[in-house]
Amino acid sequence: MTPAEPATSHASAAASLLRHDLITPINHILGFCELLIDDAEEKGRIYRGQSLRSIRAYGKQALGAVDRAVAHAVDSGRPADLSTLARALHAPTAAISEACDALEETSRAVPDRVVFLDDLAKIRQAAARLVIMAGQMSATSTATPGRSSA
Repeated sequence: MTPAEPATSHASAAASLLRHDLITPINHILGFCELLIDDAEEKGRIYRGQSLRSIRAYGKQALGAVDRAVAHAVDSGRPADLSTLARALHAPTAAISEACDALEETSRAVPDRVVFLDDLAKIRQAAARLVIMAGQMSATSTATPGRSSA
């Protein structure tokens, strides 16, 4: 075993844990979108299905950003660049929030709005949780030992 192998193994394990933590809210976004898309198609709500497909696409962009950061960390044997990842997650999560806002506005008069809006809020909350997690991880990774990063 070379001296570099333990560092690479540690970076790989840390990257895998990072990926797991960050994809949990992304999986919530994607899962709720799938359920709501199926429901929209059953009820013939075309506009809703199209908007949810956009939200799902933004969720997949966020997943891609996480996967790229993890792959780079594993390939380089270094910790993931969390500040870059946090910036990369900003655009898709902001788009998810905006799309949820627009979809909520257009769904106010729909008979099943209460359940739908509750599920839409869960998507929005998962996106917000992702941003918070990435920001906290980024702040923690750039903090100087013994000092606050705030």
